[in-house]
Amino acid sequence: MRVSVAMATYNGGRYLATQLDSLAAQTRLPDELVITDDCSKDDTVEIARAFAKRAPFPVRVEVNEAPLRMGRNFQRAASLCEGDVILFCDHDDRWHADKVERIERAFLARPDAGVVFMDADVTGPDLEPKGYTFWQGMGFGEDVLQAIEREPLDVLLRQFVVQGAAMGFRAPIREKAFPVQEGWAHDAWLSLVAALDWPFVALRETGLDYRQHGGNAIGVRPPGAWERARSVLRMRLASNRALLARDVALWGPVLPRLEAMATRPAARERLADLRERIGHYQARMALPRNPLRRVGPVMREARAGRYARHSAGVGSAIKDVLLR
Repeated sequence: MRVSVAMATYNGGRYLATQLDSLAAQTRLPDELVITDDCSKDDTVEIARAFAKRAPFPVRVEVNEAPLRMGRNFQRAASLCEGDVILFCDHDDRWHADKVERIERAFLARPDAGVVFMDADVTGPDLEPKGYTFWQGMGFGEDVLQAIEREPLDVLLRQFVVQGAAMGFRAPIREKAFPVQEGWAHDAWLSLVAALDWPFVALRETGLDYRQHGGNAIGVRPPGAWERARSVLRMRLASNRALLARDVALWGPVLPRLEAMATRPAARERLADLRERIGHYQARMALPRNPLRRVGPVMREARAGRYARHSAGVGSAIKDVLLR
């Protein structure tokens, strides 16, 4: 099995050398590293090219002709990889020494798996441990991990779980996943497309130090009752219409593309459920302002069972009649 590492860089000079050194220290060296730089204005490219001269594996450094932004930049890096398995790599983290070895071992043990992903230790800007992991900060427990291993689409159509910096995927997945859907993060989109056809394996261990420095594309907060309470409060204060519109805007544009790619019966069944959910949300968003005129449409959705399947049941139906 050939293992490729796809790294997308942009103004990463402050942290890049540490990450590159961690790749060179792997117990199972990658077969290649592909770095695509998104027109950095610092010394990122110079650091990458210097590393390429001393690295214990082939390194390819490409500079984009024009900025692609993060998702498309990662797409380009992965597209240039020649391995059987590809690992995304952020320029500002530090991999644990056996990360590549553990992911390769998982793929060899599960030839049917399309994605293997791990947890990450959250650190500060100087790699000082924060005392919690990415999964803990995001609230992903064992129930979520077991669910994604049973049927990944059941989870990924509701929440994004797989962190790009901690995942590996089989190269054929690129054929369906690329180009990355506009407006989507590369890891969220690729894992979603992979779930149409492939099983997932979740390794219950950390594989990298996930550096938080204020400039991350995605941050993660420490777990705790206060953070959970704040999240619930934000959801409660947001209007029904705003929350529904957010989901419709997220899933509506991509649903036809996902349906065209899906061949597995279970995947098609879950996408049909997603289409019904989007239709239900659109029906709720279109309710008239007059409460009396809302009763009929709400009753139709309730009799069809869509409030029970896609919202909070009777409570959502009553709220839709009384509040707007």
